[in-house]
Amino acid sequence: MITQILKKNTIIILILLVFASSCEENETNIENNSKPFTYSIGASYTSNGTSNPSNSDPSNGDVTKTNGKIWLEYLADDLGWASPISSYSSPENDFQSPTNFARAGAQIINTQEGEFDLYRPKDAREQFEEMKTYIISGGGNTLEIDRFSISSFGNDIIMKYENSLEADVDEDFMSTLILEMTDIIRDAINMGFEDIIFGDMVALDLLPEVKSSFNPSKILELKNDIDYFNTELYGAITTLKGQYSHVTFYKVPFDQVMRDVVNNPSEYGFIDAVSTVVDENGNTNLGDTNTFMWWDSMHPSTKLHEIFSDETGEF
Repeated sequence: MITQILKKNTIIILILLVFASSCEENETNIENNSKPFTYSIGASYTSNGTSNPSNSDPSNGDVTKTNGKIWLEYLADDLGWASPISSYSSPENDFQSPTNFARAGAQIINTQEGEFDLYRPKDAREQFEEMKTYIISGGGNTLEIDRFSISSFGNDIIMKYENSLEADVDEDFMSTLILEMTDIIRDAINMGFEDIIFGDMVALDLLPEVKSSFNPSKILELKNDIDYFNTELYGAITTLKGQYSHVTFYKVPFDQVMRDVVNNPSEYGFIDAVSTVVDENGNTNLGDTNTFMWWDSMHPSTKLHEIFSDETGEF
């Protein structure tokens, strides 16, 4: 488990996000804190915004898509990292706090079209640049840049493309996403991060929404997309490990954990693999919400987030 192996000076990568300036330029201005900080980017599986999902600005993405803590918050608590990890828009942010720049609906790159443009949250690179500006504006001398997190981007657009009659996901598209993720991770390493935590693509084919609205052939295509993406991602991270021997990489195994839990829900304390904390009308189901695997038909419950955290380890 990661609680036994993570060290200080860590960067969490939840789908690629890094500061692109050199460590040498900043190291004299960075003080050592008693607890390491975390800066994170990502989409809805990583967003821990303070807004109510039902009334927040959809282009903002500042929402929490679960009924409690996200996996990153559980990880910080277990490892004694500086916390809480504030949402980027939290009024409590004072440039001296761990900060999460993830937004619900975000993509790795801007690939959205048509009606998606109206509500497009900042993509991975935009989140990264926002993070860099945030750190620089804090003056540097009050911050310790410890870990970077990047994970689970692009879920919406991949499902949209795969279930469309006009578009489809192909290997070139997936390779473009992998390349951008790799570039962001390199930027993070060049900035001075020595521990990288990345999350793979979640098992989208097992989401209740997908199982109820996609036909079997589309579900199979979606699984093949996910398998291809994660295989290529693992290969890219392996290459980076060879190039940067001083960096340690850690993986949040969203895909495998989700498949294990869906196939054996009772072993993890869930009543089944499809029940949700909230229904399609936003009403909360009665009973012990810790027995529900899903928050809604697209997002995990906080209990499943805790399992993601528990299974995070060295790659």
